[in-house]
Amino acid sequence: MKKFLTVILCFALLLVPVPSAAAEVYKTINSKRELIDYVTEQSETLRSPVKVRIKNYSEAEYTIDFTEHLPIQISEMKGLVKGTEAEITYTFTYTQAERVLYYLTGGIIPLNEKEILTANAAKAVYGAVIKEGMTDYEKQLAIHDYLILNTAYDYSAAPSDDAFTPYGALVNKLAVCQGYTEAARILLSMAGVWNDTLSGTADGQSHMWNIVRLDDGELYHMDVTWDDERIFEDGTNVLSRAFLNMTDEQIDLSHDWDTVFQLERFGEGCTATEYNYLRRNGMAVTSNEEYINLVTQKYNSGEKEIEALFLGMNINDADIKGAAIAIGSGGYAGFHIDSANVLLMRFK
Repeated sequence: MKKFLTVILCFALLLVPVPSAAAEVYKTINSKRELIDYVTEQSETLRSPVKVRIKNYSEAEYTIDFTEHLPIQISEMKGLVKGTEAEITYTFTYTQAERVLYYLTGGIIPLNEKEILTANAAKAVYGAVIKEGMTDYEKQLAIHDYLILNTAYDYSAAPSDDAFTPYGALVNKLAVCQGYTEAARILLSMAGVWNDTLSGTADGQSHMWNIVRLDDGELYHMDVTWDDERIFEDGTNVLSRAFLNMTDEQIDLSHDWDTVFQLERFGEGCTATEYNYLRRNGMAVTSNEEYINLVTQKYNSGEKEIEALFLGMNINDADIKGAAIAIGSGGYAGFHIDSANVLLMRFK
């Protein structure tokens, strides 16, 4: 079982009076949605501080609740409340990923040594895997596979700080979920594929993954970390695409996150199946008969690692033995079951 770790970002909520200066410019805000959109827009250019004047101010709605729905970390918040109106100044802390991405997308910002190495590595990966004429889905698949094939999960009891960053994934080639996710965010953004990140838990442990918008205009979950390292008893590491473009319903079998946050931040859930990798490539089955036929067909065409998504039936009822028998004696080498109802079988 992977040990999924993520950085816990903390900030100080200091709602204390500050002098009002006539020269200061405050953006007038009329709703929490408007505030989230405005702060997100300002963060894209790494602006800090950001000053707002909120009408019909409520402390619960605009401090504790609001901060949980931001894409960036607040390091400090100061404000002056006057009746139902508040003037608030937000100071933000930007991560390595945000700084590198801003630089790579044309922003002018001084980078430290690790950020420079990360930016250079990202440009090298982009040049190697992104080709002219690719669709967004093809770009996403290339980036997904590159990270899995070139990054190892850090299973150590106390991973270094680098493991939580894109520097860990792209330069050191060793990362935990946050490193994988933020590296994917940088590469996808460079390739022009809209994406963001989600944080929550996976099998009860802290976790982070990506959300992407593909060629059909729909949102999908992509968890690169959970597709990495399907390691069998003989040490073989098999590439998986089980968690490539899942719906909310499917990923909910193993992941837990704030769906209210998702809807407020992105405006919609993930319900489309057009670009789910396993469905798109004919690897979804609804019965054991279909599964055995799929395995036999794939094996006879030369494939040795065969994944299948089970729809409408419990993965624990999959006829693994029947599939192995259909291939013949000496062919079966092992299997891996994911909690999202995906079965990977490996043959010799």
